[in-house]
Amino acid sequence: MLTHKRLLLALILLVFVLAATALATAASPDPWRPIIPPPGDHVYTLAAAPEFASNRMLVAGTATGLYFSFDAGRTWPPRPPLLPTGYVDDARKIVISPSYSQDQTIFVLAGLGSGPHRVLRSTDRGSTFQQIWQGGSAYDLVLSPDFVHDGTVFLATGL
Repeated sequence: MLTHKRLLLALILLVFVLAATALATAASPDPWRPIIPPPGDHVYTLAAAPEFASNRMLVAGTATGLYFSFDAGRTWPPRPPLLPTGYVDDARKIVISPSYSQDQTIFVLAGLGSGPHRVLRSTDRGSTFQQIWQGGSAYDLVLSPDFVHDGTVFLATGL
């Protein structure tokens, strides 16, 4: 009799867990959505515009350059080269200004392995880029939480 009670209790618990899991799954849709990569190479870095909910802009960095999508990664329309050949190759990090709609600024950390690495800045929505730093190893690029006011860019470099 004790075995039957334990079995019944285990069965009730299992039904409860399965029901709770089903409700949780139905309430929270899967946030992972595959995108079609730009033509020609692997994507090493991807950034979404701060206004992504309205403009659907993604920027993908590859070994051969930058690609822009304005439909959440469904298409990557061809663009003329953004920089002289070899300049934006090996894009490893893309950082879009939190006030992109006003300042139109994008930063790119480019380079492979131990260097040389470059930091590039565009202030015209990615139409042109200027090199603002070049050196040895660089590992990460982030903007100050108050970038809109202080304009500070942090770069993690090797010694």
